[in-house]
Amino acid sequence: AIYNGIKVFTAGGRDADQTVTARIEAEIAKLTPADVRSVDYDEALEKGLITEANPMNEYLDSILAAVDVDAIKKAALRIGFDPMYGVSWSSLSMLLTTCRCDLEVIHDRHDTLFGGKLPAPNVDTLKPLAALVLDKHCDLGIATDGDADRLGVIDNEGQFVSPNKLLVLLYYYLVKYRGWHGPCVRNNSTSHLLDRVAEGLGEKCYEVPVGFKWVSAKMTETDAVIGGESSGGMAVRGHISGKDGIYAAALLVEMLAVTGKSVSELFAEIARQYGDPQWAEADFRMTHDHKAALQERLFVRGETPDFGKAVARICRDDGCKATGREERLQHQTGHEAEHDGDARSHAVDGALREHKEIVGTGSGRKQQARAEECEPDGEGHDEGLLCVVQCCCVLADRAEMHGTKKPAAGYGKRLGPARASEILCPWDNRSPPN
Repeated sequence: AIYNGIKVFTAGGRDADQTVTARIEAEIAKLTPADVRSVDYDEALEKGLITEANPMNEYLDSILAAVDVDAIKKAALRIGFDPMYGVSWSSLSMLLTTCRCDLEVIHDRHDTLFGGKLPAPNVDTLKPLAALVLDKHCDLGIATDGDADRLGVIDNEGQFVSPNKLLVLLYYYLVKYRGWHGPCVRNNSTSHLLDRVAEGLGEKCYEVPVGFKWVSAKMTETDAVIGGESSGGMAVRGHISGKDGIYAAALLVEMLAVTGKSVSELFAEIARQYGDPQWAEADFRMTHDHKAALQERLFVRGETPDFGKAVARICRDDGCKATGREERLQHQTGHEAEHDGDARSHAVDGALREHKEIVGTGSGRKQQARAEECEPDGEGHDEGLLCVVQCCCVLADRAEMHGTKKPAAGYGKRLGPARASEILCPWDNRSPPN
């Protein structure tokens, strides 16, 4: 593999912080190939070098104790479930059937190749689940990625619910309906709608760099109710300190049972109070030479794309982040990012005007850009979103568009192969205030 490594968790399920990873890296640096030894797994078990444990019962009991089982039982919900050939089938099935949910399951067999597709719950990979929800008249569709730390959702109308909305929905439910108090945490590639909801509920939302270790650390520091990222990973206070798609799914089912509302109805309740941001995103590829050229322009020459609107401030603490009026618009690139479960680098964010944000993540040649407009301004706002995304496809070889609404005429869903000069705005060589 081009990109490979290990993932380390500390006590409580929290992602290892920089102190821990630095110590591990220091020990690795001392090793030579001659120091690396191997042992047969069965032999290591016999010698006590490896200890096996199965905490499934304790894990399931802890979740059942944390959710309102009686309310879920009374609701008699029908749930569509897609474990994506991954590890969540047994645990989440047991949880939901214990709560007397009627389950409709697909892709439940064990398959190390995940059916030949990426086991990531997104708008494209969950089309079979959407069809199942509509065909079986389910109240909700739930999917988890391969290792079940991220959640994907289809609402009762067969529509994909973005992770940005999921984080907002669960925080709103826990504070408004459960009566919890406390802040929330998001990384800087996650919707600012969460900030609005927190402020409206008399709480605070903290922004951290991309990487769930930062989310976990800030949650511990502030005793936050919930923390999450735009790729679908989230953690909730009182459970493990790391991402858990199974617990998040159980809370989502409880939310429907307790409120008596569908996901779409509950989000409409939120949107009436705090708005309904629209977004677009682009996946594109970038060569290593192009990436180096981008870094040169952003970090050495101090340039940013010209978005046609004034930039109030630029911060390069976590990549390069340009903020527009009222700190609603942001542009960022070059930080360590996390997307689809892999360590990524060289993110791109951008902004065109007030209440619009764009974020991108990627590793190697694969990059991503997202745009968010918190105050849609009528029929033309889709075109504005796509223009912002294009500004962030800097030096890109290829771009592909997705969005919550149909893209504006002339763009289409897919931009297709394109040279950077054909899709980008000019660069702004002026230096905004820090």
